[in-house]
Amino acid sequence: MNAMADPLEQLRDLHVPDPISFWPLAIGWWMVVCVLLVLGAIGMWIIRYRKKMAPRRLALSELTTLKTTFQETQDSVWLMQRLSQLLRRYAIVCFGRQRVAGLTGDSWLRFLDDQGKTQQFSSEMGQQAFVAIPYGSKCSVNEGEVVNLVEQWIKHIPLSSRKPFT
Repeated sequence: MNAMADPLEQLRDLHVPDPISFWPLAIGWWMVVCVLLVLGAIGMWIIRYRKKMAPRRLALSELTTLKTTFQETQDSVWLMQRLSQLLRRYAIVCFGRQRVAGLTGDSWLRFLDDQGKTQQFSSEMGQQAFVAIPYGSKCSVNEGEVVNLVEQWIKHIPLSSRKPFT
């Protein structure tokens, strides 16, 4: 009678395959993870670099504003005073208040020359632009050369990795 038994009863139940495992990741996912890590590292480097270069960008932006205002007013005394202030503020950010704040006159100009690897600040042009004119003396100086000198100094000075004003 076994032969007469229902052949469907002899079938086994369906076997469901094991669920697909999340781990180990396929090679494509490893590549996505690596790309995201590289992009994250590049992004962090860009953020740190922009943060480090912010004082230079701000100083050059202010210098552009000073040039524009000078072209409108043609006031040499005002320009030399503002350039001197800009140099001092930028130097304080780069070298620290202790090292820069007490420098005046010839020692200030020598400091600018030493750091900028130039002799132009101590020259007659620098003496007139940053010592005589800002304090009311009547001297003549080529404002364009002085602005270019300040711009080159700002661009040349390396920014430290330390936090400003500490």
